[in-house]
Amino acid sequence: MKRPSLTQFFSLISDQRMKSLAMTLIYAVLFVNVSLSQTTYSQRECYCLDNATNATNGQYRDSITINSGVTGQVWRIMNPVGFYNPLSPAPPAVPILYLNNTLIPETAPGSGIYRITGKRVSGQPWSVVVTNGSTIQALNSLQSCSYPAPPATTITGDAIVCQSSLETYSIPASANLSNIVWSVPSGGSIGSGQGTNSITVNWGAIPGNYQVSVSGELLSYPLQPNACDFTSSRIISVVDPLPLTSIRGDFGNCINALETYTLAATPLQISSVTWGVFFDAFGVFPAGIATTGTSNSQTIQWPASAGVYYLIVTGNFIAGNNLCSFRSEQRIDIVNEATIPLACNNLVNLSMNPSCELYFTPDQFLEDPQFIDASYDIIIRDIENDTIIPAGTLGYNYINKTLLIKVVHECSGNSCWGYAKIE
Repeated sequence: MKRPSLTQFFSLISDQRMKSLAMTLIYAVLFVNVSLSQTTYSQRECYCLDNATNATNGQYRDSITINSGVTGQVWRIMNPVGFYNPLSPAPPAVPILYLNNTLIPETAPGSGIYRITGKRVSGQPWSVVVTNGSTIQALNSLQSCSYPAPPATTITGDAIVCQSSLETYSIPASANLSNIVWSVPSGGSIGSGQGTNSITVNWGAIPGNYQVSVSGELLSYPLQPNACDFTSSRIISVVDPLPLTSIRGDFGNCINALETYTLAATPLQISSVTWGVFFDAFGVFPAGIATTGTSNSQTIQWPASAGVYYLIVTGNFIAGNNLCSFRSEQRIDIVNEATIPLACNNLVNLSMNPSCELYFTPDQFLEDPQFIDASYDIIIRDIENDTIIPAGTLGYNYINKTLLIKVVHECSGNSCWGYAKIE
C-alpha cells in the first residue's frame, strides 16, 4: 500500500479546527527539527597566558561557542569540571570554578551566536554541559595542553669541558618550536646554530662555571592559538687541568739522590700519561734517565754528576666525557755542593698578599745563603698545634700566628731554625 500524501491525510480530518491544530503541530515539529539540526558547537583551546609560577599551575584561556541561529535564547553551563571563571586570579592562587547556571551571553543582538570564555590549568582537561532548557549538550576539551617542561626544554651537551674547546648544546627538535634564542653570557661565544634547536659554543681559556641558556615558544599542538614561552639553562664547568697535573716534588737534588715526583690527579682522572727526563725544556733531547712508578707518581735515581735536567709529563685529563690534554715540565737542578754552616734569622715578620696567601722561600730565613733556593728544604711547624705544615702556600687562618721555621741544606743535612710572625 502506498504511503498517504499530506493532502490525503488532511482529507481524513473533517473538522476545520482540528486541521488548523494539526498544521500548527506539523510546523512546530519542522521548526524544532531545523533549529536543532542547525545548532553547532565549537571550541577555541589552549591560548597560553604565560603566568605559571611552577611546573603545573600555568593557565590557558579557552572559549565555547554555540551557533543556534536563533536569537534571544538563554543558554547556560552546568556541571563545570576544570573550566574556570576568566576573572580567577593568576597563579599561584587557585582558580575559581564557574558556577552552575552561569549564563552564556549572545555575542551580539540578533546574531544567534553564544560564547563563554574560561580558564583551564596546564595539563588538565575540562568538561561542561550546556543547555537552553530544551537542548542539553555535553562538551569536553578536545586538546591536551601543558606548559613547556623537561624533557622538551632540557639542554643536552657536555657539562664539564676543556679550555678552548668547541662543544654542541641542543634541546629536542620539534616542529612546534619557534622564536628560539640562545645565550652564553660569559666564558665562551656561540659559533653557529643561533635560532635553531642546536648550537655550537667556543669555550674560552679561563676556567670557571658558566651558563648556556635558551628561550623560545613551544606549542602543545600545531594549531594552538598562542604558544607558551619557555626558558632553560645549563651550568657548564670549564676545567683547567693545571692544578691537578703540575709536577710536585723536590726540584733541587744532590747527586745520587732518589726522589719521587707526583701529580695531584688520581690515576682515574688521567690517561695516556708519559713521563720523561730531558736535557731541554722542549723534550727533544732525552737524558737517558729512567723513571719508574704509576701514571701519577714516578721515582727517579738521579746521576752521580751535577747537571740541569727537565722532567716532563704529558697526557689527558678526564673532564666528564672529554679528554683535556696537559703538559707539565719542571727544571731539576742536580748539584754537588760542599758542606756549609747555616745561620737563620731569629724572627722574620711576613705579610700576606692581597689574596691572603703567603709563599715561603729559603732566602727569607737564611742570613747568607750560599746556594740557590732549590738546594734547601723548608720545614714549617705550627707551634700552637705542634704540627708540621706542608710546604707551599699558607692561607688566612695563619694570620697573627708565630711559626717555627727550619731550613735544611739537602746535600749536607746541615740546618738552622728561626721564627716567622705572620701578619
